[in-house]
Amino acid sequence: MPCFACRRVDLTEAEVTRIFGWAYQQAAATARAAANLPESAWGLPPSADELLRQAANTAVGIFAREYPVHKAPRGAVLGACWWTDGRGRRHWYIEGAVAGEASFFRRVLTGPDAPGGLLTEPFPLFETAAELSCAWRTRAGKGELVVLCRCGACGPPAELAWTGASCGPCSDRQQDGLPPAGPPSLRSNVGPVSAFLLADDGALLTVHHLSPTEALAGGGGPGDSVVRGWSALWADRADWGRRRALDVYPRACAGGVAAVGAPGQALALVRVADGETIAEGGTGRLDFVWGAAFAGGKRDLLVAVEGKDGGNWLSVYEWGSERGVGRRLHRIGGLYQGWSIVPFPTGDLVAVPRAKDVEVRDARSGELIERLDCPARMLTLSCVVLPDGAVVASRAERAGPESGQRPHLARWAPSGEVTPRGWLSWLPGAARREPERLVTLTGDLFGLAASPDGRLLAGVTTGSLHFWAAESLEELARLEVGATFSGSLAYTSDGQVIVATSKGVVVWPWRELIGRR
Repeated sequence: MPCFACRRVDLTEAEVTRIFGWAYQQAAATARAAANLPESAWGLPPSADELLRQAANTAVGIFAREYPVHKAPRGAVLGACWWTDGRGRRHWYIEGAVAGEASFFRRVLTGPDAPGGLLTEPFPLFETAAELSCAWRTRAGKGELVVLCRCGACGPPAELAWTGASCGPCSDRQQDGLPPAGPPSLRSNVGPVSAFLLADDGALLTVHHLSPTEALAGGGGPGDSVVRGWSALWADRADWGRRRALDVYPRACAGGVAAVGAPGQALALVRVADGETIAEGGTGRLDFVWGAAFAGGKRDLLVAVEGKDGGNWLSVYEWGSERGVGRRLHRIGGLYQGWSIVPFPTGDLVAVPRAKDVEVRDARSGELIERLDCPARMLTLSCVVLPDGAVVASRAERAGPESGQRPHLARWAPSGEVTPRGWLSWLPGAARREPERLVTLTGDLFGLAASPDGRLLAGVTTGSLHFWAAESLEELARLEVGATFSGSLAYTSDGQVIVATSKGVVVWPWRELIGRR
């Protein structure tokens, strides 16, 4: 992480020199402190003359250098990038970091370009623009740099008359003293988020996995989490917050209650409105849970994969928002991958992935309805059921690229559209069928979500956000925003897509992202 970062507009040469010196002082002090050296003896800051000469000759560029720090084993990586908008204003980003630590300019120095070389777009705009307002979008094999304004506009910088923080019309509104046309894409008030869950009524449940430093500062231990509840996505502050042991994840939500738990640990049912725990696993029930979902026509069933050895059985419990978890109706043996249990829209069926297939079962009776065969024994990372009953699952790479088992996206048509094949298809629960669509992916897809109308899929890898047509699995757009994505994403009913990133929760209008207005 950088020790110093600064974004400014229209700096003078003297201001650039001064900020460049500050960046060095912060990085040098951190490097000397890490080596148990006095922080005050880092020496004179390096000259910014080379940076100023390069910036004087180009409207867009990047400068990066590594400088030694007096007696410290590691030096300081300093850099600056600049971008000039259509109104002639120059936008600057200046950063200082300890050599070897993760930073933007370390990537510049260690990348394919020559050290200290002058680079061109899109890199400067990524850093000088407002956070997560710039993306590299690929459609039909063609890439382009796009910017995203808080008003919902998305397109190339010149097309939007981009001014560094907003489009031209929004900049004019600001100069006229009018309020912004919409909230910022990055919800900085939510803070860092490792995972989230969006309830049907619009309430938001967020989980932040604390770093060891954060955990110890709060009096807890490494691996703790903070769970927060928000009455709405746009709320200024959380209604409540609770600290829980272990890195928990929100599994499912129904009737204002969320299932929260760490993989293979006890499951807790928490009220989203106030954070109160109404039931918690233990004494042989819900104490080693890998995944859970609420099912049944009235969402009065809790389906969970339990077991100490990675999920050995599928259990079905009665439950209610007032009485908590009731009696267990069924327990079915099998090596299930429970973190992707998904109920069908009507709630009467559930899709439960396994290594070699996805089982479709009756949620109340546990009866096996059919098996959706997979091409190979692989890990299912995410699974969704579309409004028409089609099932889509993302499958992970297994045993490395040399195995030939590449990550893929599979789609099975609604069961009413196919005729089960095989000589055992007449037996109850023995129907099996292959996916009708299979698309190879470039990387593991950790999260998958379907739009409310079921026509569009969104998914995230570690570094990119993807959109596909749900029926054909044709990729409509891929976006890279200079941040790491977690596996949490969701569509809202008003045309937005919510994604958890390393910089926080971001909300974008999906139609504009893929170029559909």
